[in-house]
Amino acid sequence: MKIFYGTIIDINFLARGIAVYDSISRLEKKRMFGFYCMDEHSARILDELSLPGAEVIRHKEFETAALKSVRGKRLMSEYCWTSKPAVLRHAQTKWPSIDWAVYLDSDMMVFGDPDQAIPQTDKAKCLLTHHRFSLSEFSAYGPSAGWYNAGYIAFRNDDGGRRVMDWWQARCIECCPATPMNGQSGDQKYLDQFSEEFEGVATSTLKGLNTAPWNIDAYSVNHTDGSVCVDEEELLIYHFQAFQIFGTRL
Repeated sequence: MKIFYGTIIDINFLARGIAVYDSISRLEKKRMFGFYCMDEHSARILDELSLPGAEVIRHKEFETAALKSVRGKRLMSEYCWTSKPAVLRHAQTKWPSIDWAVYLDSDMMVFGDPDQAIPQTDKAKCLLTHHRFSLSEFSAYGPSAGWYNAGYIAFRNDDGGRRVMDWWQARCIECCPATPMNGQSGDQKYLDQFSEEFEGVATSTLKGLNTAPWNIDAYSVNHTDGSVCVDEEELLIYHFQAFQIFGTRL
């Protein structure tokens, strides 16, 4: 099974993007990885680095007419969220032999083989990760921010997967607000509707996939046989949400 992993970056998130690439590259199996660059500065640096197995995709290569129509009207964060379905669609079109296209936020790090999270059944067209809020202070955000996290999302490269992806893209073009409004919140709140609109929407049961500050308190974290585990399950991806770099030296 061929699986593509991609992330969106600009110069401000370049270091984080390289970190997630490096973390997945350290695993034994080679994987396809794409940097979707919102600016020329980050793209040029990545070209110079020439990272093994990494594709550098410039904004003009994946920008659609619909994206172009909203770019100047949104915050950069909102525009990046709006672009997620488009970059995955681009990957599936550019590399038609891939079976799944997976989006990773640039503030993630890979600790274990994330391929094992991908459903093996052909009936699955999309894979979501539930927030699994561990504390009431986080759960309070569920109704407005959504019950699923868009930092990790995967689509099968077939008609069924593309239908879900295209529906998501259309909704994000309509509205993708950083501040929840009119029942929407960024690109994320729409994920709650996937299973209502489509068949084949799977939700991962792996605790170690998209482990994050909003659910880590529910788990027992330990180090076993060289691997980090959460409740005896291998940690696959940790989402360093709200991670910040202070100072000018990287």
